[in-house]
Amino acid sequence: MPSRKPHPLNKAVKDLRLALGDTQQQFAHRLDLAISTVVRYELTRPPKGKALAQLEKLAADQGLTELVSVFSRALNDELGLRAGHATVGSYVCPKTDEPYLFAFCAVLERSKWAPLRRKLIKLLEKPADEYREHEAGKPPPTDFREELMKRISMYAQLQKELEAENRV
Repeated sequence: MPSRKPHPLNKAVKDLRLALGDTQQQFAHRLDLAISTVVRYELTRPPKGKALAQLEKLAADQGLTELVSVFSRALNDELGLRAGHATVGSYVCPKTDEPYLFAFCAVLERSKWAPLRRKLIKLLEKPADEYREHEAGKPPPTDFREELMKRISMYAQLQKELEAENRV
C-alpha cells in the first residue's frame, strides 16, 4: 500500500517542534496540548483555528518566517481571507488597501520621501501605537480601521501639498 503524502501543515508543525528542539511531550506542554494532539498534528490531522494562530505566533517569536507563512496562509484560507485580502503581520485588510500599504512602505524606506516620512510618522503615531498594543495582546479599538483610513486621507492631502510645493 503506497504511503500517503503528509499535509504541508503536518510537516510545518513537526518542523516547528524540531526547530525549537522540543520533544513531542515538551512541545505539547509548551502549547498546553495533549501529546496525542501533537502526534495527530504531525501525522494525520492538521491543526485548525486557534491552534494555527498559536503556532503562527510561536513561529514568529522564533523568527521562523517560512513557517509563519505556512500557518498564516492556512489560517487565512480557513477564515476565507486569502482571496481579496492583503496581510501585514497579523493585520488583514481588503486587497483594495494594498496600494496604500505599498506606498507607506515606500515612504518609510526611500530617502527621496524623507520630508513626507516625518509627516507620515507623526500622522500615524496613534494607529501605530494601537497596532503595537494589539500585537502585544490587547484588543484593538473598534474604530482602528476608520482611524487608519482617516489618516490615509490626511496623508494623501499632505502628499498633494508637498508635490505642489515642489512645483513652485
